[in-house]
Amino acid sequence: MTSCEAAFFDLDGTILALSSEKLFCYELCKERQVSLGGFARVLGIFLRYELGLVEDYEDLKRSVLGTILPNLSCQTIQARASLFFQERQEPKIRRNALGEIVRHRTAGRRLYLVSSTLDCLADPVGHYLGIESRFMTRLEVDDGKYTGGIAGDIYYGPSKATLLHQLARDDDLDLSRSFAYGDSIQDAPMLAAVGRPYAVNPDRRLRRLARERKWQVVDWT
Repeated sequence: MTSCEAAFFDLDGTILALSSEKLFCYELCKERQVSLGGFARVLGIFLRYELGLVEDYEDLKRSVLGTILPNLSCQTIQARASLFFQERQEPKIRRNALGEIVRHRTAGRRLYLVSSTLDCLADPVGHYLGIESRFMTRLEVDDGKYTGGIAGDIYYGPSKATLLHQLARDDDLDLSRSFAYGDSIQDAPMLAAVGRPYAVNPDRRLRRLARERKWQVVDWT
């Protein structure tokens, strides 16, 4: 039996032309779901990361979630996230991403969304695009409220490549004939795991690496 081909997509910066989590946190702050002090701490965390002062992304993620989520109503946040999708995310879905998803679906390839983005923000996009296999940061819920913890893995950097190899075994995928799309240097391990990698509107470091490795570099709108 011949193994299946697949196409793996990152979310923020790849399918979407925005950073969902940062913008969503800002809007929660405006609506006083998150305190101004909590939002300031989150901005400080992101700033340290962008300056290269945070080495462990999982620690960063857990710090952010532990700051803003504990005791927030799951139902309230999910309802707000649904509105956020309609107002902010859907208009920022790249046309080229839509075209690639249609192309791969028509060719019979399996589609996967692989992102570190929170499930309340990633699930609506994946559902809208018809991508059933979605791997993202799943938030821990207790008695209808977020705990600030994470249920499962954070798919980021090397863990994305680990996931692809696991999916190849579980779903009988041929990674050498499969596609992957990412915009950040942190997507490089995922891109390196497939035979047909695409650097989408890449950051400076990923663009340089893509040129060195002769990966496809595309600018999506």
